[in-house]
Amino acid sequence: MPSPAIVAVGPIFIGWMFNVFLLGILTVQGYVYLKTYRKDRLWMKIFVVALLTANFLNTGFIAAYLYKTLVIDFGDVAQVLQLHWLIATDPILTGSVALCVELFFSWRIKVLTGSTVAAGVILVPTAAGFVGSMITASLIKPNVQFIHIIKFKVSVIVWLMGGVLSDLMITTILVAYLHSNKRGFKASDELIDRIIRSTVQTGLLTSVVASLDLVSYLIFPTEGFHFIFNMPLIKLYSVTLMSSLNSRQGWSYGSTESGGGQTSGTASNPSIFNKNYMRSTQVVVHVEHEMDSMTMEGPEDLERGGTKEIETETICQKDMSVFKGSSATLAAVAV
Repeated sequence: MPSPAIVAVGPIFIGWMFNVFLLGILTVQGYVYLKTYRKDRLWMKIFVVALLTANFLNTGFIAAYLYKTLVIDFGDVAQVLQLHWLIATDPILTGSVALCVELFFSWRIKVLTGSTVAAGVILVPTAAGFVGSMITASLIKPNVQFIHIIKFKVSVIVWLMGGVLSDLMITTILVAYLHSNKRGFKASDELIDRIIRSTVQTGLLTSVVASLDLVSYLIFPTEGFHFIFNMPLIKLYSVTLMSSLNSRQGWSYGSTESGGGQTSGTASNPSIFNKNYMRSTQVVVHVEHEMDSMTMEGPEDLERGGTKEIETETICQKDMSVFKGSSATLAAVAV
């Protein structure tokens, strides 16, 4: 028969190690954000700091639980098999962080698409997931043992399924909207493709881990395996949000080839791009005009050269209008 600590505390310890690893990544992301985006709105900075604080508290509470169980109560089987109020802090903090992150992305969808309905639909599973996490936390009491966790089945299912549905809906809406805004121009389409890939990867990450958490809970309800996926879940939501905020620096309009140079214009500052692109447009037209002047011979060549210049200006103006629309869209995506 395996040790009670292996069944009850072992999965929590493994999940906590993943939690600590992701906390290091999140700390670096928070530092990069606060150093790079100093001109962001105040409420955004407060939101990021609160997010980081909640994650540090989560890691600290679980560390305190492990110390109490494995050091202070070492050898006391009854204490090892009982739940503790420190464990209840995990669904509280995870549910709260998931709520804030999903509300943020819902707000982003509202700003991007202008659709209150799309953002409102996401709020239904988001609210359900938060309520489920709070109910789960309220059921964790000192006299409840690990083998009785299966009694929380309804609230746990609502909690985790709410998060999965919200993540999938957010990912689907963002990808569908971005894909519909492609205009056939290489630079803008490549940028949109990069944002779509980032959105899918980050959205699916939390959905897959939450799904694994739920499946392992239902298959092994008395063995605690689901804690391996549950403990790092709060960090994955936070890393997803911070990755989205920090990636604004890399969404440059200037690179049309992978690994190519980038202009100073970014999705967070489309006006810079517009100025740079207008400057490059003028250079193209001017060079075309000089080349035509050097090679013209006679009225026919003059007429043909004038046509070329008009066509060049027309194409560049069309290209410019497309990029103006794309820059507005991508600026909304980047917040």
